[in-house]
Amino acid sequence: MIGKLKSARFAVAVAVMLATAAGLREAAWSAEASPLVVVFDKVEILRLAKPARRVIIGNSAIADVNLETPTLVYLFGKAPGETSLIVLGDDDRTILSRPVVVTSETERAVSVHVPGGEGPVSRTYSCMGNRCLRVASPGGQTTAAAPTPPPPAQPTVPPPPAGPPDAGAGPASAPPR
Repeated sequence: MIGKLKSARFAVAVAVMLATAAGLREAAWSAEASPLVVVFDKVEILRLAKPARRVIIGNSAIADVNLETPTLVYLFGKAPGETSLIVLGDDDRTILSRPVVVTSETERAVSVHVPGGEGPVSRTYSCMGNRCLRVASPGGQTTAAAPTPPPPAQPTVPPPPAGPPDAGAGPASAPPR
């Protein structure tokens, strides 16, 4: 009986340790999976706990990455969108793997839609205080705004049908008796 009780306590202790370890691993994974947010046309600095040998960015049109020193990474937002960053250590093991989201500074952004030669265009400005500066779009061009649909055409009323010349000229006369 005492042997079974010790086995049960041991089994419970092992289960608690495994559950705790799994919970810590899950918490670490969740924190690591949160995206790195970079503002368009700005740089974020990442300091690594372990030295890195290589950095890989998923889509270089959205973000650029530079390994300045083995523990210092520069992440530059090139265009709004989402991609991924992978950092490898000396043994080519993954040190960091995170999504990267490049956003615009929406709290200071003002978009203006103006008429253009080929339809309306949208221009974006970054405003602070009493000054606004035009923001270049990712391609360096202004973006076309959604075209305004033309007003609906007025319905045309067809002319009355042609009939005999005296049709409808007055009240119908009763036939002679």
